[in-house]
Order: sequence, then C-alpha cells, then structure tokens
Amino acid sequence: MSLIGTKSFDKIILVDVVKSITDKLIELVADIPEDEINVLLEDCSIIKIDNKLSKTVTIAGIGGKLSIRIVENLRLQLAENDIIILSAHNNLEEVRCYLVESGLLLIEERLVTENSKFYEVLVLSNSKGYTVPKVGYFKDSDLIIKKDYFKKCIKYFDTKAKFLDDETSKSYLELYNQRLEEINL
Repeated sequence: MSLIGTKSFDKIILVDVVKSITDKLIELVADIPEDEINVLLEDCSIIKIDNKLSKTVTIAGIGGKLSIRIVENLRLQLAENDIIILSAHNNLEEVRCYLVESGLLLIEERLVTENSKFYEVLVLSNSKGYTVPKVGYFKDSDLIIKKDYFKKCIKYFDTKAKFLDDETSKSYLELYNQRLEEINL
C-alpha cells in the first residue's frame, strides 16, 4: 500500500501543529525533492486544502476522536477521486460509526502490526467502495494477525460487556466472535 514508491503524487503536504513531528516526517521522505514537499504547522481539523489537485490524504498516528474531526473537515474538500488513508489508534468503533454516517466508502482495509500493536488501515473515498462495516474483515491481511487481533478485541469487549453490561459492547463482542469463526471455517 505504498504510494510513495509509486510516485502517485505531485506534491506531499506534511501537516502537524508540532514542529518536531513534521521534522520527523521530513526525514521519512528525505529521498523526495524538496520542491515536491510542503510543510505546514497547522491544525488539521481546520485546514483548507486545494480541491483542484488530485489527493491522497494520510491521517495516522493519532486518536480516533481527533481523526473524526480531521476527516469531518477534509471530506467536504475532497474531489470525487481523492482518497483518505486513515489509521486511528483508538476509539475505532466511534471512527467506523462516523464513517458510515459521513457517507465515505471503504475501498480497502488492512491490519498491520508494529511493536506488537495492531493498527487498522482504512482506505476511503467519496465515490467508490462499499459501506464501512462496524467491524473489519481485513480480507488481504495475514491470517495469524487477524486471528490475534480478533482474539484481542473479543477479550476487550468481553471484559467491557461484563463490567458495563451494555448492549453496544455485547454487540461488538458478537461481531468479533463471528469474524473469528469465519476465519476458522
């Protein structure tokens, strides 16, 4: 899912309110000519982008609630074929519910791991794809990673359902159990 390797962009715009973070991002794209990179020290939840250019916007490394605010701002600025790649670190249930309500469509989803942590990566569009499910299928992800992730989610929602005794947690527990069963068939 590497866009940089394919040179499928005209310009990279690195945005964060923290300069040390944009400095680290610049290091990650050091092999790209400087004239193809813009660095903005701005709040992404209120940023305005040029909707004339074709874009792939990547939002990663932040919490779910902030992800929602950023996507809420950006989705109305996207052209028909623009893409958002989203990887929120938490509140994924809220993120997926928001995405359904927003009308954004899921093109692809993957599970990745780094330092023994799981991350959902969602590729979204205004114009192509399908409705974002409440719980991912991750069809193209490694089988062992999927099983481990679903087991972790089952444990989390089982504990949450026991302590809170709420229908939402029970619903997610059931969905993750279904996904795990589908894998084991």
